[in-house]
Amino acid sequence: MNDPEYEKTIMHQFDSFCREAIRRGAGNAFRVAENRRKRQILLDDLDETSTELVSADEYPSTYEVYRVMDQEIAIHNEKLADALNRLPATRREILLRAFSLEMTDNEISLVLQIPRRTVNYQRNVALQQLNQIMTEL
Repeated sequence: MNDPEYEKTIMHQFDSFCREAIRRGAGNAFRVAENRRKRQILLDDLDETSTELVSADEYPSTYEVYRVMDQEIAIHNEKLADALNRLPATRREILLRAFSLEMTDNEISLVLQIPRRTVNYQRNVALQQLNQIMTEL
């Protein structure tokens, strides 16, 4: 198989294969670059009111955490957290279960082992107290 014509044919085939691989690779690179260019936004094009690059760190000191049924509920509004802390523990727990965990009065009554009407009453009173406390703050 040392035929010079055969070796020349193999070299031409390899050369053709390499050129095609380079051509397709370059085409893919251009396509990727074009897709990236379509999606990129230059920093110069952003105005100061743009929120696309906003990143905010959260630290435990910037929010209040309440544990209810093995779940952590983070309250980021300082005024609301202060108002919740001023409520009695049972009313605060009823509010957090009702509004954060979206539990019904029946579910809350079963967990706390109190009548459903009491849960309803305590929730309504807690909302009134919360409203009053927040208007005072």
